[in-house]
Amino acid sequence: MHLTFLFSTAEAHCSHINSFGFLSNIRRSLHNNFVATLVRAFVADRVNYCVGLLAASPKKTTAKLQLVFSAAAQVMLNCGKYDRGLTHFRRHVLHWLDVTDRIRFRLCIHVYKCRHSMAPGYLIHLCHPVASIDGRGHL
Repeated sequence: MHLTFLFSTAEAHCSHINSFGFLSNIRRSLHNNFVATLVRAFVADRVNYCVGLLAASPKKTTAKLQLVFSAAAQVMLNCGKYDRGLTHFRRHVLHWLDVTDRIRFRLCIHVYKCRHSMAPGYLIHLCHPVASIDGRGHL
């Protein structure tokens, strides 16, 4: 029951991220820097915001988010879906990781901050090394 709720919530979050399509309609009237700011606000920051929820999401959800990231790069580059160089632009110019790698990276950052006391207190108390849990030190 809990996993069903988690996946439906991840699907709802993914659908909300998909709603940035209005940018492609107004792209011609916006400056490139402004488009980049809007794409980061509506796409990249939304994925970063719910990284814990997306970590357990199924592959079809992350595949949808990957399509959204590709579409966001298309809007920023002002190119078509099958234009050459889109993957290069997304990875080497924008420095965007693929969605699954981005989720894993953000989780690692959260754990690093918890282990080095740079996260909020309620997260620090929830993050323990596996070796310090009773019964796991002898594995």
